[in-house]
Amino acid sequence: MINWTRSRMVWSESRNVVAAQLPLIQEGMAAVSAIEGGVVKIAPSSGAQTGTGAKLEGVFMSPRRTLSNNTVGVTVTVPATSSYVVLLPNTVLSNADIGCFNASTGTAIAVSTGAATSSNVQAATDSTTGLTSLTFDSTLAGVTYNVFYSYAMSAMVELGLYGNGSPGFWASDLLGSVGIFKIGKIALNNFDPIANWYSGTYISNVKVIAGGLFTDSNASANGFVPTNVDIVALPSPSSPWLEIEIH
Repeated sequence: MINWTRSRMVWSESRNVVAAQLPLIQEGMAAVSAIEGGVVKIAPSSGAQTGTGAKLEGVFMSPRRTLSNNTVGVTVTVPATSSYVVLLPNTVLSNADIGCFNASTGTAIAVSTGAATSSNVQAATDSTTGLTSLTFDSTLAGVTYNVFYSYAMSAMVELGLYGNGSPGFWASDLLGSVGIFKIGKIALNNFDPIANWYSGTYISNVKVIAGGLFTDSNASANGFVPTNVDIVALPSPSSPWLEIEIH
């Protein structure tokens, strides 16, 4: 998704696309191009463009036709006494995609469904609330962490954040066209929450991987680093947006 209130648009345009491709295109997804059979084609990134001459064409900006996922960051502190459990505000899409980082050092700690240890946080679904819970080892009592994750938004949340409260028929459905943001600064949450964005420890540039995600350049063997994109601001729990500039 794109936070247009935090973005500066310099140039955008619309492209006609095959109707069958529309369900694959999501707001904020990277649009890449490559020469195939002598023809320049544009599509969402598959993460396999390395070495094929692909380049970043822009960012898709057609409204989603279904409810969206949202990537957020929260700051949590492990309780000082048992049971060392922290309840996240939402139910995450996948426990395997939770990024948990020491707020002081930026060091990542593993998140899994296994029992908590000094180097491993246990993620589970709380039986009472249905929210995602994180159980920490007793040796981590009192430690503060920044946690990034994605969750499925409700219609009310999407309405409040983006004004898209009633997903349904959009211009892309009727006209078969999608907008492409070409040049300027844009704030989006279309990044991998497990990458250590906020501390900047591993960040020097963005990398476009499968699904059109903008993510840590060291987080995936596939994808490519576009030369026409700069990082303006990294996501953090207080401002969970990746701000980039396309030029």
